[in-house]
Amino acid sequence: MITSAQRKEGDDLERVYDEAEHIFVRLQKLSWFGGINLACLAAIRGREEETEKWLRKCYDDNHLEPEHLEDGDFDRYRQKDWFLELVEQLEAKEDQN
Repeated sequence: MITSAQRKEGDDLERVYDEAEHIFVRLQKLSWFGGINLACLAAIRGREEETEKWLRKCYDDNHLEPEHLEDGDFDRYRQKDWFLELVEQLEAKEDQN
């Protein structure tokens, strides 16, 4: 059973996540830092499609580094086909350099 205190805490957390997302979207227009943080935030929230979208955008914009994918926020997606494909693409790109 979810208590009203737990519900309020969940609502407060979602509000903070929404505020962070708004800031990261603005930051993404100025720096690579926003995109990777949007991917992390989406992963924390369990939003797989958004996580993949932001990671692919970071990759396409040449802002994705192998250590970014090691972040624990992405643990739930490590065995997903799209994540494994992204790791392979990143490794291949690194081998070319």
